[in-house]
Amino acid sequence: MKARFVIALLAIAMLCVCTFAQENTVGYWLKEGYELSVNGSNEQALWAYEQAIMIDPENSLAWINKANILYRLNRTSESDQAYHKALEITDKMIEADPRNATLWLGKGILLNNVGDVEEAVEAFDNASKIDPKDEMAWKMKGVILARDLHRYDDAVQAFEGALQADPDDAQVWRLKGDALKALGRQAEADAAFANARELGYQEQEDSVDHWLKSGQELYDNGSYEESTLAYERAISLDPNNASAWLSFGESLILRRNDEALAALNKSLELDSQNADAWNSKGAILSFMNKRNESLQAHANALEITNKTLETKPQDVKAWQSKAAALSGLGRLEEYREAVEEIIEIYNQTLEANPQDVEAWWKKALYLSALGRNEEALQAYDQIIELNSTKSSRALVFKAYIFDSQGRHNESLQAYDRAIELTPASDHWRLAGIWDQKGFTLQRIGRSEAANEAFEKAVENYDAYLQKNPNSSEAWKNQGQDLYNLGRYEEALQSFERVAELNPKDANAWVSKGSVLQYGLKRLNESIEAYEVATNVSPNNPEVWKAKAYALLEAKRYNESLAAYDTVFQIDPQRPDAWTGKGNALEKLGRHNEAMKAFEKALEIYDQSIKTSPEDIAAWSWNGKAEALYGMGRYEEALDAYERAIEYGQNYGLPFRAMLWNGKGKALQALSRDTEAAAAFSKAKELGYQA
Repeated sequence: MKARFVIALLAIAMLCVCTFAQENTVGYWLKEGYELSVNGSNEQALWAYEQAIMIDPENSLAWINKANILYRLNRTSESDQAYHKALEITDKMIEADPRNATLWLGKGILLNNVGDVEEAVEAFDNASKIDPKDEMAWKMKGVILARDLHRYDDAVQAFEGALQADPDDAQVWRLKGDALKALGRQAEADAAFANARELGYQEQEDSVDHWLKSGQELYDNGSYEESTLAYERAISLDPNNASAWLSFGESLILRRNDEALAALNKSLELDSQNADAWNSKGAILSFMNKRNESLQAHANALEITNKTLETKPQDVKAWQSKAAALSGLGRLEEYREAVEEIIEIYNQTLEANPQDVEAWWKKALYLSALGRNEEALQAYDQIIELNSTKSSRALVFKAYIFDSQGRHNESLQAYDRAIELTPASDHWRLAGIWDQKGFTLQRIGRSEAANEAFEKAVENYDAYLQKNPNSSEAWKNQGQDLYNLGRYEEALQSFERVAELNPKDANAWVSKGSVLQYGLKRLNESIEAYEVATNVSPNNPEVWKAKAYALLEAKRYNESLAAYDTVFQIDPQRPDAWTGKGNALEKLGRHNEAMKAFEKALEIYDQSIKTSPEDIAAWSWNGKAEALYGMGRYEEALDAYERAIEYGQNYGLPFRAMLWNGKGKALQALSRDTEAAAAFSKAKELGYQA
């Protein structure tokens, strides 16, 4: 949904002129429409404005008010048409009176409302040049520059122009502070915020904008459940806000996909031309294995963005949406071309303003997406040098890249620096950084140091939960850390708390099942947890697969087969499930059917190995090895395990230990006992537990 300025000031100014208007005049119907709209009688107000237009079809104010009402009624296409008509009339008026600052201001508002933000900035520019004391023109120009174009340096200058016209506008001081903060100029931002407070500025803590902003901040910090609650509050305040429904839906992805899909459908019902909503819908449908519907959603997004780019070839948001659509459609070469275009636009932005932290941040992310990691590291360094509020996050993302390159010592240094830069009171962020540091230490075999890092993460989650006892994300993450530490009973309590807070979160039930199955060895209880997960999310193949494997381990082979068959009804391309089915069939003595299942697994793994990047190839080789082992083809299984070990050198210890144990099994089956013993010893050294 486009962010639109309410044109109430112009409407009220005109209505003051026509307070005593006679019935059946334009002024009378404008006044009637205004009063009806204030009372919430939008359909009747629309009729009144249409009466005004019938009397004077060239009355721009009537068209503007009609557009506003249509927008409230969620008739966005008709609303846009009315705004365009008002714009056409305004252009004629400007042609007759080009030095009228008020007309240029009105044109800027209309251009914003139809999504032509670049032209809107030009219109506000004209208004402020004609009348440098027109505070509204400066303010609106600044809002668009910051909100839509991310040209924060230019936005600061615009807000300074507004403050020269009215130095006591608390809201402008606040907006200036936000722009300075985005530039990483924190000291200046704090001074601007202080001025705003002194002038009486107060955040409207129960407004739609407040909850949308709060939800985004929580989501960016990984507090997904809390962000969902914030978006729910925004929706309760404005049930017809398409942006709120979109954000709400996106916050639910991978947790409650059915609800997420319903929310995105609602957003698209309110604004069918939002490419981001179509892309998010496509992603959810893909996760739900509804491939054809997913492709159609991404195709819709692509069509919308291509139309936008025809008239606005430098619109970076449109390019971002196009890249997401192309990725969803599997058109990877075109996706790379779109990302290259995005990077080039950010290069141009940074050439004009090298201190634009947000542009550096986005550039780094897209460079990483293309595998241009050295350039991404340089971009993150720029953010750190600018002493931005994003410095800590930039260091964490640097650490991710270092880890992917096997540069673990540099990764650890980046995590340590990120911890130094993070306020001690920010327990949520600190917990996440300690988590990641722990995983890196685990990868390089420093188990004791890894456990110390996980302990630090648990401590920070404890502190966070004291103030936020209903944070399911914190309970879930703490549970995972406790599991890593072998504190299985405490981990179970954490996952039970997650399930209590959000009984519809299938992942919570799977996590509970996992700690019961693998940590506490309480197999029957784990199956009960997986049963709940399948009831909560019946179209999720991962939960059915977890249940199937637990049933296999419990020697309930027929039930395991039924669960695996349910996996294939949802997604037949799950090779590890085919291997599991083969094992279950083998246990039942159905050898020929087992071989067919293993062959299917091999077919999928072989295709995956051809297309997988090296950083995930180890998983495919391990899966292939397990399938070959199940078929009794031990020499080939041994070769596959060795390839998995080769590709898996940068993986965590548990996975590497499992690979060495698999190699040991293959060697043992080949009666190469000395080599098998060495492989089992290596697995044990890496922490393998049967």
